[in-house]
Amino acid sequence: MFIVHRLDEKITLICMPYSENTILYFFGDDYLKRAHIHELNITRALAILAVLIIHATSTPVTVLPSDSKLFPLYVFFNISSKFAVPAFIFLSGFVLFYNYIQKDLTKELVVSFYKKRVTQILIPYLFFSIFYYVAIQYFLTGALSLFFYLLLCCHSILFDG
Repeated sequence: MFIVHRLDEKITLICMPYSENTILYFFGDDYLKRAHIHELNITRALAILAVLIIHATSTPVTVLPSDSKLFPLYVFFNISSKFAVPAFIFLSGFVLFYNYIQKDLTKELVVSFYKKRVTQILIPYLFFSIFYYVAIQYFLTGALSLFFYLLLCCHSILFDG
């Protein structure tokens, strides 16, 4: 059990009984961390397994004839795993809500939020998309595409001067 004493706007005293004779004291709002919800990890694990099942059964569902003995089994597993994408969307929204509900909505918070998303999601996505496009063009045609040469020219103009 925690006993929280608000000393002023900036300082919080948190008392936690540790044992019969010991009490731990924490100062400051930095120690008021949100509790980790372990059930979210279980939900993520189930959704990951469902995505793997969808990918593993998608080819048999499209290739096997519908009168095959295994076809209904593959369809069952494929359809019953379709909860995965809505589960990930729910988890993303819930975790964002859980992490940001107590924070004031300021311009700095919004800018840092989107800056983190651009650097951690958008830039790697664009890099690997271009990489796979060039690799596929090279392996299919045996030569690099015009797009790759334009990309190299833009790179040399921007970074080499």
